[in-house]
Order: sequence, then C-alpha cells, then structure tokens
Amino acid sequence: MYSLAILLVTILAIYAYRLYKDDSNNKNWIIFGITSLASIYVHYYALMAAGIINCALLYYFIKNKKKASIVKIIVSGGIQLVSYIPWVLCFIKQMKGVSKGFWISVEFPKTLFELVGCQFNGNVAESVGFTFSIIIYAYLIYSIIKAKKTGEDYKAGVMALLVYLSVVISAIIICLVLWTIIILHRYLFAITGLYIFGISYFLSKEKNKYIVYGICIITLALGIYSNYKQITMVYDNSNMAQIEYLKDEVQTGDVIVFGEEKFGEGAVVSLYFKDNTQFYYNPTYWGVEEAYKAFGNQLNVYTNTDFLKNCTGRVWIIDSEGANCYNQLFNNENYRKVSEKLIRTKYRDYVYNMILVESVK
Repeated sequence: MYSLAILLVTILAIYAYRLYKDDSNNKNWIIFGITSLASIYVHYYALMAAGIINCALLYYFIKNKKKASIVKIIVSGGIQLVSYIPWVLCFIKQMKGVSKGFWISVEFPKTLFELVGCQFNGNVAESVGFTFSIIIYAYLIYSIIKAKKTGEDYKAGVMALLVYLSVVISAIIICLVLWTIIILHRYLFAITGLYIFGISYFLSKEKNKYIVYGICIITLALGIYSNYKQITMVYDNSNMAQIEYLKDEVQTGDVIVFGEEKFGEGAVVSLYFKDNTQFYYNPTYWGVEEAYKAFGNQLNVYTNTDFLKNCTGRVWIIDSEGANCYNQLFNNENYRKVSEKLIRTKYRDYVYNMILVESVK
C-alpha cells in the first residue's frame, strides 16, 4: 500500500506539473486522471495529496482563464468523486476505528522527531534523523531565498514541497476538527516522493558541489547504517529460538493463548502451529476483526473469558516477563503450572515467556 501510494502520488505530481507547463497534451491528461483516481483509492494521505494537487491545478487554470482546461479538470474531478462513492462508507467506518487511536499516540518530543525526521530516521537514533532533517529544511529555505534573489526558476521544487507540507497541515487540521489522531510518521511515506523531488530539484541547481556531495554522502551513510541494523535484527539466530523450543514441546491437542500485551509475539507463534487451537484475548476490542483472519482459521478472538471453557487440557500461554496473562487467567485452582521458559529475541526485542499449564478439572 505504502509503496504503491508513493509511486502513484509522485507520478501524479509529475504529470500535474507537465499540465501546468503545457495543458494541450491529451496523454498527460489521461495519465494525470488515472493516477489521481488510483491515488485516492490507495491511502488517505494519497487522497489528500491528490485533492490538493487537483485544487492547485484548478486554481492555476482559473487564474489564467484557461477555459478548456478548467472544463477538463472539473470533469476529471467529477469522475473521481463518483468513483470514490463506494469507498465513502469504508472511509467513515475506518475513521471511527482510527478515532480510538489505540496504536497512535502523541508524545513530545518523540512525535515531533518522528514527523520531522521520518525520512532519515530508519533505524538510527531519532535525534540524528531529526537533526539532519532540520539541516535539509534550512538548506531548502536558503536555496529558495537565493533563487528568488537571482531570478532563477524555482517553482517546480517549491510546489512539490508546498504540496507535501499542505498534506501534513491538512492532517493536523483534521485532528483538531475531528478531535482524533490520524497523523503518524509512517503515513508520510505516501507523499515522500514530493519531498525527495523538492530536495533533488534544488540540489540539481546547486553550484557548490561540496554541499551536494555532503548531503548525498550523509544520506547514503544513514541508509547503509539503517539497513545494516535492520538486517542484523531480522536475521539474528535468536529470532527462531522460541519456535524451536515450542516445536519440541507442543503436543497435538494443546491450546495456545495470548493476550493484547503480547499480540506481536503471539501472532508469530500462531503462524507456526496452525494445527493447534489458539485463543487471542482482546478485552478492549480493537475493532479490526477482519485483519485477524490473516493469521489463519485456527486463531479465535475473544473479548471476554468465555474461551476458558475450551482450555480443558494442556494450555500454552505466550506471556510477558511478568506473567500477567497467566496471573490474570490461569493462576488459580483450575490449573497447575507445568513449566515456564523465557526466551528473548533480537527481532523488535520480543520477549517470549512460554508458560505451560494443565487443567486439573
């Protein structure tokens, strides 16, 4: 979704600029219309970007009294609006879900660092990505001021950056109006092509090669370091230790249980033991039932403790280091603890406390 969004929004912006330069090419109109429609289908930030780009282009045509182009973009917008009708109900439903914001939080200055430096953060310290981003923004402001003084054409770069910033500002306004949180740093990836284009545009006109080399080298270094950390984390030998342990211990008919606190770890385990019944205890009800189907039919989701009546034999609890799920549901006269094994993995610092209990009823 994110990869497709950044591709479509970037192509849309390029062809919008081509129409700005020459609105007589029908091929440009067709590609503009198709990518605009595709963008609004893919991601809500791509939807905002497409809306802003269409409105900006319409304003330009009206200002310059280009009647034929005004008609074309209004017709194109009308087609997009009608085509989006099937998604309106989905949009409303998802907005209600996002309004709960259980996975989105605002924490100062962490959120600020993430939003400003997300293109460079990766797996480096957020302060490093944030600092480099501030340097980039300072350079862009300097380049715009310099281009304005020298009379250079800088509109393409500025327009790309303005659309990028407009989407961010629009998201913040929506948060304030709807009193919900829909701004998250990873969402900005959908419009990052505009950000990249803006930087590239001004670097291409930069006469001081040391500035160009410096920005490129630092970007490359951050990318290499970030990918190195990602690869070493994902392919660390410890990441499969918990699965190897369970493969030797889990028996046919055993039940696997995990709660909200350990959904990530539980989901990993669920994919390797599809022949065993699994219960995910979700008391706060995250409201994304359809998504859980991706883990297989063996995973059953409960918002109450009714699943305990099916835990009549051996039960494996994928728990926290403090054994919170065990203490809440199984540390009673109905079960006895058989074993407990704690394994730490490199991937996302997941901790697996695998507790085996047996029903004594």
